[in-house]
Amino acid sequence: MKGHIMCVFHKKPLLVCVGDSITQGDTGLGYMAQRPWPEQVGERLGINVVNCGYCGASTVDYQTYGPWQIARRMLPDAQYATFGLGTNDIDLEHARASMEFDDVAARMRGIIEESIALQPRLDVTILSVPEFALEQPIMTRFNMRTLMELNHAVEQLNERYQRMCQDKGWRFLDYASSFNQRRILYGNTIHPNQRGYDVIAGLIAERMGRVIRP
Repeated sequence: MKGHIMCVFHKKPLLVCVGDSITQGDTGLGYMAQRPWPEQVGERLGINVVNCGYCGASTVDYQTYGPWQIARRMLPDAQYATFGLGTNDIDLEHARASMEFDDVAARMRGIIEESIALQPRLDVTILSVPEFALEQPIMTRFNMRTLMELNHAVEQLNERYQRMCQDKGWRFLDYASSFNQRRILYGNTIHPNQRGYDVIAGLIAERMGRVIRP
């Protein structure tokens, strides 16, 4: 009787990254980063990652774009998901007041709950929203007063995200506090450059690596 070899293949964990241009990898300098943070996290942790970021997306309109449809297809097979939205709610959607921050958080919760409906065992991480850079060069549509207002809004929204995670048993990953105002890591006033994405990838991989087991 001939012997045979039994091969057991272990499927790598899957991380779905929902977000805006900072997830997609925009530098704000007219080109995309060669290595956005989600791809780097996948390499560092030895897992499969799907980057579902979309430039300009907010919690208002993210679900109208193609990457959300990709996320919906991938989430049933995913174990982990990160959610990084809010910058454009503050900037483009002009969320500045307390009730508006509550609305942003409620929309984020809706996106996450729809994701959990597709995969009830999904491990959820909300990413902090980074500050707008205060050092030059500053984008011409901003002035210092506006930037200070925007960063105050960022602080308020992050507090709401953190409370929501505490209430829901989700993870709040504050990478931004180690990134904020390090101008060398920014492309334009809003987006990281490649060096910034490298730093963000290291911060997220270090935290996610505590819970992800390839």
